[in-house]
Amino acid sequence: MSKRVDKKLPPNGSSNPAEFYNRSLIEASLDPLVTIGRDGKITDVNRATEETTGQSREDLIGTDFSEYFTDPARARAGYLRVFEEGQVRDYPLEIRHPNGNITPVLYNASIFRDQSGNVAGVFAAARDITERHRAEEALRTASAYNRSLIEASLDPLVTIGRDGKITDVNRATEEVTGHSRRELIGTDFSDYFTDPTSARTGYLRVFEAGEVRDYPLEIRHQDGQIIPVLYNASVYRDSVGNVIGVFAAARDITLERYRTLYEQSPDGVMLIDTETTKAVEFNNTMNLMLGYSREEFTNLTIADYDSSESFERIKELIEKTKAGKRETFETIYQTKTREKRHVLVTIQQIKITGNLLIHAIVRDITKLKQAEANLAQTIDALKRSNAELEQFAYVASHDLQEPLRMVSSFVQLLAERYKEKLDPEANKFINIAVESATRMQELIKDLLAFSRLATRGQPFERIDSKIVLDQVIKDLAVVIEESKSKISIGSLPIVFADPVQLGQVFQNLISNAIKFRSTRSPEVQVGARQGKEEWIFSIQDNGIGIDPKYFDKIFVIFRRLHPRDKYPGTGIGLATCKKIVERHGGRIWVESEPGKGCTFNFSLPSR
Repeated sequence: MSKRVDKKLPPNGSSNPAEFYNRSLIEASLDPLVTIGRDGKITDVNRATEETTGQSREDLIGTDFSEYFTDPARARAGYLRVFEEGQVRDYPLEIRHPNGNITPVLYNASIFRDQSGNVAGVFAAARDITERHRAEEALRTASAYNRSLIEASLDPLVTIGRDGKITDVNRATEEVTGHSRRELIGTDFSDYFTDPTSARTGYLRVFEAGEVRDYPLEIRHQDGQIIPVLYNASVYRDSVGNVIGVFAAARDITLERYRTLYEQSPDGVMLIDTETTKAVEFNNTMNLMLGYSREEFTNLTIADYDSSESFERIKELIEKTKAGKRETFETIYQTKTREKRHVLVTIQQIKITGNLLIHAIVRDITKLKQAEANLAQTIDALKRSNAELEQFAYVASHDLQEPLRMVSSFVQLLAERYKEKLDPEANKFINIAVESATRMQELIKDLLAFSRLATRGQPFERIDSKIVLDQVIKDLAVVIEESKSKISIGSLPIVFADPVQLGQVFQNLISNAIKFRSTRSPEVQVGARQGKEEWIFSIQDNGIGIDPKYFDKIFVIFRRLHPRDKYPGTGIGLATCKKIVERHGGRIWVESEPGKGCTFNFSLPSR
């Protein structure tokens, strides 16, 4: 190392009080202190610097500051940064002693100025962090030892911090979750279970009680596999006895749990070899379902008793499970006595004691299939019966109209021709007969229209319900004007519907709102709102209202709540609305209280 020959040192015994005071300050520090000029040369040092570098003050002053470090370039970059930024904090360097010792230090440095305010140099103080390095190395050694202990276990092991975050795992945990150690550390422990709440409750219980034993959880592998485990866990503490985390070990109980569960299952359960498609495990229900002995069943492949699926199709389904999928399908199994059994099968891949197998759950749905067939026959019979009833209603109402028209006509002729020749009581009887015949005609006409709702309706089409309502308002213009009704219309949607029948619903509900009015002028509000997969229309009025006990009765055909002389009509309007709305796949209901008006709601599917 080159040394400057001609050095001018600040005198240790200077008579200048300021210089003497500054030297005393520098020498008072136990940390190495040094001043550096703008050229990077050392201008002064204290005794601690001499001891750390192994060089005398005379040898150090005038030499380059960076020459005394294991990384001169980094040392040079450090003091240059001080000149640029004014200071540095905790700048790590390593001082090299001539005897080969290396002293790790953290430098804190700042510039100092002359009397004119110009930067004269850098003042740097080094803190020896040798002990800290030793502690860190000891910690690394302990960590390596702990990791060796953790990795020695074949069971999944994990450490958890007080915040529930994973702080370390072993290789077995990586395998059981399908995630790497890097991915797992820092994430929430409860994220890797089928029941995160139960997992969270478990580790919180450890912090409270100090430990848990045989705590049941199910780990969800990244590929979808579920592994049942029992956790045993306890807290661990720092050097002063404070609890800093939980250490938890899991034991795979797949096989034990599987054997217990499948024997209790009412369904047939099998474990199937993916290559041979033979059952390596099965419960008693499976034996009883097919009628084979355990010895016989062990030698059967799926193709021997599945009479619906081909072997190629079976292999295809098995391949899908290898990709982590769960497959559910219906098929037909053939028993030992050649009886056909309809079954619902769910298969998925499962790993038990290191072996990948197909887990199959087989439910016998033969009775259900028979019930479905019987139900389908009943539905067909009901459809035929309804069609016949509709036809009967149409024919009856249509055929009744002509004789009723004749009766009405002749009674009216009798009244006109013999009015002056009959006494008042006879005229009264004739008037009653005419009114009854007229009412009967109205009933038959409405009944005929009602019977045609399902069979004579138009196909559904995309329509603007606002346009349909506007036409209804025009048709009711006279009634609206005479009753001094106020109709308010909100935003209405585009729907798929029979435009004529939708108009009938609007007309019946608005007509009722006007008809069943109180002493106030009718006010009717029509609007719609988006529901779940449906549009909900509402027609709200300020009329006389309905007692809730009559809500179901008002939609029954010909059911009336008021006398005819007070509120005319046949009592078929709401029944018609109900039938139309149900034809569209919707529903209709009312909200009301006596004296507080009504809100009739009906829904139409939004698609």
